[in-house]
Amino acid sequence: ALLVEEVESEDGRFLYVALPLVSGIRWGTAVTEISLDGVERRISLLTRQIFSVSLIAFLVIAAVLRYLLERLVILPVDQLSRTARQISAGSLDARVPLVRRDDELALLGRVFNEMAEEMETYTTDLEAIVADRTRELQASHDALEAANDELGEAVIRLRKMARTDGLTGLLNHRAFFEALEIGLQQADRGERPLCLLMVDVDHFKHFNDTHGHPAGDRVLAEVANLLQENLRGTDVIGRYG
Repeated sequence: ALLVEEVESEDGRFLYVALPLVSGIRWGTAVTEISLDGVERRISLLTRQIFSVSLIAFLVIAAVLRYLLERLVILPVDQLSRTARQISAGSLDARVPLVRRDDELALLGRVFNEMAEEMETYTTDLEAIVADRTRELQASHDALEAANDELGEAVIRLRKMARTDGLTGLLNHRAFFEALEIGLQQADRGERPLCLLMVDVDHFKHFNDTHGHPAGDRVLAEVANLLQENLRGTDVIGRYG
């Protein structure tokens, strides 16, 4: 029978193996000694080698997985985020770099670009509409201002016409009496004298009959100019008749 026995000696630990040699009869025994210390060293070395190889393989796999994770997940997400920030900052032409893949992130990038394209087109169209409306409003505002200016000038002319004699440019009958009333009140309140002059053109009827009314109108206008040129700043002149 096979005999296996562990033996310790001064030289170390050995595994003693004895195998009978039988060929019809037992004619001998094969004996061998295996150093257990050497086996353990080889096992320890082999274990360390296996661990080192496993560690290297793990690091390589981890590096590959990290590279794939960054390329397939982190980088596309970062590009999406960066493009979204650019669009929110006003860069409507920003787009996500497209890749030739069929995964979910690549599809998301294409959909995102389509959405950005539609947003840019809509914004451009809206800006054009706003610009057109702004120009129209500005034109309307300018026209309204011009109309207001014309209206203001017309009101001034109407007020002047309502208070001015058309021939001589002096105050008309009503405006003259309004000014006279104010002058009387001021003179009464300040206890100051008030001077009123009634001026007539001598032989004016005979001049009209001889030279015609147009010539008489020119005379009246010239007399009015002479009087206005010789008035003080506080004097008031009007046409009574």
